[in-house]
Amino acid sequence: MRRCRFIQTQTVHYPVRLLCRVLAGPPSRYYAWAARPTPAPAADPPAWETALVQVFTQPQRRYGTRRLIASLERLV
Repeated sequence: MRRCRFIQTQTVHYPVRLLCRVLAGPPSRYYAWAARPTPAPAADPPAWETALVQVFTQPQRRYGTRRLIASLERLV
């Protein structure tokens, strides 16, 4: 929610209720957003996925399933 992030950055200068009134949103929405836990950072993709993307992009994305499997088996 971009609106809630903006309110969060501006709470240093203005009260939450005033910001919500100006942005036409209820303060309860901001407080519910602020109470949510922050999402965990995304993990690195697995090694098989990285290898698959590498093999797929080499022949200009023209390989089918059978060729991809054969190419991946050669790598292992």
